[in-house]
Amino acid sequence: MIPADQMGRLLHQSLHEEADAVRIDSVRAARHFERYVAGAPRMRWLRGVLTAAAAVLAMVVGWAALSGTGGAGTASPRLSGAQLSVARSAAPMPIDSTWPYLLDLDTGAQTPLPWRFVPRASGLRTVYALDPTTGQVALSHCLQPSSECGQSMVLVGRVDDPGVRHISLPSGLVSVGVEWSPDGRQLLISATDGSAAAVPESYVHDLATGRTTKISDIPLDFAWWYSLQSSFSGDGRSVLYDLPRGRGQSASWDVWTVPVTGGPARVLIRNAKSPRGIPGTSDIAFLSPIPAHAPPRRAQRAPLHRGDGSAIVVARGTGAYRTIVAAVTAIGVIQVSPDGTRLAYEDDGSAWVVDLGARRTERVAAGTPAGWLDDHTLLILP
Repeated sequence: MIPADQMGRLLHQSLHEEADAVRIDSVRAARHFERYVAGAPRMRWLRGVLTAAAAVLAMVVGWAALSGTGGAGTASPRLSGAQLSVARSAAPMPIDSTWPYLLDLDTGAQTPLPWRFVPRASGLRTVYALDPTTGQVALSHCLQPSSECGQSMVLVGRVDDPGVRHISLPSGLVSVGVEWSPDGRQLLISATDGSAAAVPESYVHDLATGRTTKISDIPLDFAWWYSLQSSFSGDGRSVLYDLPRGRGQSASWDVWTVPVTGGPARVLIRNAKSPRGIPGTSDIAFLSPIPAHAPPRRAQRAPLHRGDGSAIVVARGTGAYRTIVAAVTAIGVIQVSPDGTRLAYEDDGSAWVVDLGARRTERVAAGTPAGWLDDHTLLILP
């Protein structure tokens, strides 16, 4: 007989998947189911539990249809311009403390990311990218039995649609990162040959044609301390990436640019790393590298990562530079809002948001911001 705790997890997962399929609030469905189970005897025959779960789900679907939250006879959430209506629970309830969720910055509501976008197998490294233009999520995950990534998969799907699309890469390539183009028509994929400490190259994948084109030529084959950080420029015409000068913790960093169609690459910004194009402009947000052997800011909770920076700087198209915010300990990632007015970033184990105009900074959650779904909704990785 299946252990009770394992059966509970299986039923919980099935309930969320079915709720996603009929486009109702899966959190509400789970609560109805949990109330039913809490009032029933702990030991039931398998058939009885499955029958009860199906009955409760049917009841919730019917209730959702009558109340207008989804289901048969009700229009499912659709995009309105660059906005996406996401079902939100009145009382935030992430599935567990490690589950990615969408955070509404206006209301504080948390919506767990659908099951299909959260690989739960052990040993998986998952990278997310969100496309505010189409409301799609792209994720790249690879199996890491040790320091290698022998198998990988790139998936694309909408938050409000149960369908998921698998992206095929050329034979021998293993994806370790993914980014959206500004128009949502292309994916920028960082990929290696899967061997240990292999340095990724940048590939542009056209979603309409399925064609994948290599556009970078990194002069490093293996480096455990370097992980390619790349993104599209604000106008989508080029790809930005960082490249070290020197080796290890003593390396200096520069931001390079290469046309999205391929061609000669050139240095764009000296002493910069982790570039992010700001939509609709020629401006670029980047991290100011932490100087080699620099004393730590406050008490470091963990050793400095090779992607960390001491500050966020914006390079204007005019050539001017402006420091936006200094690190509390070390800044790890930058995510630019769709309207280009705010930056989300990770620092000191938390997600922060800074307004580029007012330079007002706010800590919004514990964890890492993995992308913007719209101008007020962030994906948070706890």
